[in-house]
Amino acid sequence: MTDATTPQAGDRRPTPCVAVTATRPAQDRAQLSRLERGVAVRRVSGPGRVGRLSERGAATVEAVGIMVVVVMLLTGVIATITPQPVADAFLNALCRAYEKVSGLDLGCAAADGGESEDRGEELEIPCTTSETTRSDKIHIVAFGVRAGEGGGDKIVINADGTATVTLTQTGQVGVEAGVGSSAEGEADAHAVAEGGLSYEYDFANAQDAIDFLADKRDVGDRVIDTSIPGVQTAKMGIDQAMAAAQAWIDEQTGASDETKAAHQADRDNNTPDAVVVSLDIQGTASASADLGAKGAASASASASASASVKGESTILLGDDAGESEFTGTVQGDVSAELEGKISAGPISAALTGQATAGARGSYTVVFDANGQPAQLVITGETTAGLKGGGNLGYEAGSSESELGGSVGAVTASVTTWTLDLSDPANKAAFDANFTVASVSVGQYAASVAMPHVPLPGTEGQWVANLAALIGRFDADAYEVKYTYDVGTGDGGVDGKDYSAKGGAFGGGLELTQEGRTLVEAIAYDHRTSNKGWVPLVTCK
Repeated sequence: MTDATTPQAGDRRPTPCVAVTATRPAQDRAQLSRLERGVAVRRVSGPGRVGRLSERGAATVEAVGIMVVVVMLLTGVIATITPQPVADAFLNALCRAYEKVSGLDLGCAAADGGESEDRGEELEIPCTTSETTRSDKIHIVAFGVRAGEGGGDKIVINADGTATVTLTQTGQVGVEAGVGSSAEGEADAHAVAEGGLSYEYDFANAQDAIDFLADKRDVGDRVIDTSIPGVQTAKMGIDQAMAAAQAWIDEQTGASDETKAAHQADRDNNTPDAVVVSLDIQGTASASADLGAKGAASASASASASASVKGESTILLGDDAGESEFTGTVQGDVSAELEGKISAGPISAALTGQATAGARGSYTVVFDANGQPAQLVITGETTAGLKGGGNLGYEAGSSESELGGSVGAVTASVTTWTLDLSDPANKAAFDANFTVASVSVGQYAASVAMPHVPLPGTEGQWVANLAALIGRFDADAYEVKYTYDVGTGDGGVDGKDYSAKGGAFGGGLELTQEGRTLVEAIAYDHRTSNKGWVPLVTCK
């Protein structure tokens, strides 16, 4: 006998780690969606309630005055008759309750003695301990027109043991131009629009996610996913059809409860929890040069730069149907590589050095089941590092051998600022800076949030609105700084680019892989800044 909050076989939804006080009975709490788990407590004092209070005019001002007096009186009484930690906690809770009802800032951070609740759990701030991303793309070029297909996958493992696997299919079309080539070097550039369709699968156990990915994306699957358009969607449809057929067979043959449970777990594992649709506008330029040879030594250099603008909509399925997310991203990367070779008879040696740097900025808006924005998350990321490698070869007659290796360190620094839009002041600042649109099909919904663009004559108001939003982040955001080692996760970092071009025709194959491992995650709650920087609570 298990209660409703105990994960069942095949249940891939992570068990909520926060006890939510809500109006629903305990046995129904497991049915809360992942967004409801973060906002259920706050809905009792949401924007609607504040709006009704504000209509009372002078009565509201009078009521707030009474609240302030009550808080001041209770501060003296409680501090006198109770131990200080208990008094601090009680006063903070009481003050916050009055803030919620009034919609005003009553200075609770100063009154709470520094023992306020950590909002990291309430806001469901993620703590990703490792992440591995693989991408395989193939393209052809004919008379300057570029077209391609690709497949990819990502596995994210969290501190609480849960994990998410994302399977992606991409298609691209664009233009490519050779800037020039000679015996000494060459350069080219391309610009493409790339569309992607991804399926996300959530797992309560990381090992189940690892096994699932190994089954869905082995070497053969990666080749098929890269070269055949829409194959991942087709394979998912086949999985669903076979699962339905198996369920029918179980019923007709009177299969045991254990057999039915095992088949149900398999169906759950092969059913996505979200669909992600993306559009990515990319531009890339690269150049290489032969630096010449001197005796038995030679050297060459190459450099590349890329930039992209991406919009991504996430549509939640299953128990979270109706909820969605939208992310807008701007990203740029540069790299440079120097290679030198030395030959001495049957022995040869090659050394390489590479410097990389990149930056990315994005915003994500999380929507609830009613299509209303619930959170605004701003993310900034920088990567930088140096890598080097070399190999030593020996050739004698028909036999040859090679020994090689590489060393290096690349670090990614990620900072997120999460703004809770159930707060009326935060929501007002958001509405002044973003336009929101939602589309629903049955029980599913997709929402888009686009930042306002200043029009001629409105620049002053646009600056004022943006300043107000920045002010809300400074006053009320939950900020987290993550530091990752890049290349120390499963599979490390790898990149291969095979290309050939003759006249107006050409093509290429790109294989990339990157692993990340969490080094540190620290949090700073701007609402209660007296706590300072602390370890991220969801990493514990």
